[in-house]
Amino acid sequence: MLAREDAAELAQALVQQGVPCAPVQNVAQVLESEQARASGAVVALDNGYKGIASPIRLSATPATYRLPPPPFPESGAVA
Repeated sequence: MLAREDAAELAQALVQQGVPCAPVQNVAQVLESEQARASGAVVALDNGYKGIASPIRLSATPATYRLPPPPFPESGAVA
């Protein structure tokens, strides 16, 4: 039933009724999100890799990003 609804319109209607919500986004949508970029949730490496940063923020030992993650197996299987 919900698959026929536009996610943004449905979220807006629910918010107007006092329901805290937002559309679920895929990784590509998150990477293009102004909110994700502004909050530092997007990591871009010199080699062209772009991904989502660690949600854990530690002031004394912040996360560093030097290498991209290994690629998924072509079969799509997770080891």
